[in-house]
Amino acid sequence: DEQVLLAIGDIGGHGLTAAAGMARLRGALAGLAITGAPPDRLLGWLNDLVWHVDPEHTASVMAGYFDPARRTLTWSQAGHPPPVLVRGAWARALDTPAGIMLGAGRGEYAVGRLQLRPGDLLLLYSDGLVERRDRAIDEGVERLVAAVRGITDPERLVAVALDALGPTHTDDDTCLVALGKIGRAHV
Repeated sequence: DEQVLLAIGDIGGHGLTAAAGMARLRGALAGLAITGAPPDRLLGWLNDLVWHVDPEHTASVMAGYFDPARRTLTWSQAGHPPPVLVRGAWARALDTPAGIMLGAGRGEYAVGRLQLRPGDLLLLYSDGLVERRDRAIDEGVERLVAAVRGITDPERLVAVALDALGPTHTDDDTCLVALGKIGRAHV
């Protein structure tokens, strides 16, 4: 139906066991998404999968559908850091809909909706970008927001975010995805 599934996630742990768990969750999300279920339901199913198949893991995830024609994002999250919206000269971390990390408990997942405007950029990232042993994750998110404020190009947005907060002796992976429009195409 012309919508694009966007997802970013991070599983607890390191090594082959964690990598296999993340691959399993990625495959499950891709398979479940063909049902057309809303993002809150998809995360509920993923949480059930973690509880029954990988009880030793927890994972964070943000997943949603982007409708390019309407420029809307409908999304849910499970303990994942908030996306950052860059609109003109300002940037802000989005308020996240309620949702517990996968495997950390039972509960409902809420849905957030965002109407994007022409020129908006949306940055999705893993906590490896903003979290360090010597600072709170909220402080890292604030640094990220300050660094990307006013940037209008998706590729430059990613480069600036990495320059400002990129890996500096971190034990965690870092993943970034920027959504924006270049010409007629969304990237």
